[in-house]
Amino acid sequence: MGYETSAYELTNSGIKVIQKNSAIQNVHVNCKKVDFIAESFVSEKFNVVVSSGLYEEIPLNTHELATKRFVQSCLPGGTIVLRYCTEIKGRGVLAKSDVILEHLEANNCVINYFNELQDFKISKANFELKHATILAKKIY
Repeated sequence: MGYETSAYELTNSGIKVIQKNSAIQNVHVNCKKVDFIAESFVSEKFNVVVSSGLYEEIPLNTHELATKRFVQSCLPGGTIVLRYCTEIKGRGVLAKSDVILEHLEANNCVINYFNELQDFKISKANFELKHATILAKKIY
């Protein structure tokens, strides 16, 4: 029994990081550079959809569409894992968890876990940031 791993990535640099990290772990990942919020975007369907770092890189007014794309990409009964920066010192608010949670629930998802840091922490890249994690299940 096996599994297949695919990665949709917004940037070439992100694809390089995914390929480097997957090679270190000896895991093959099918990487595709895509504009996740483009109107023409069509996704395969996955049992697990994971996003780390998309919301803080796209405009706030596209977060609803991005959330819908995550749900559309997930098979019924599947899991959606979202991790994102809500704020980076000097850049301001980058994502609003209440909006993301609302759109997940409006699109047939149940929130199983939610955690949002209220205080700034130092990241590996030496940024002061706040982040959040959501774990949701697509009902149908």
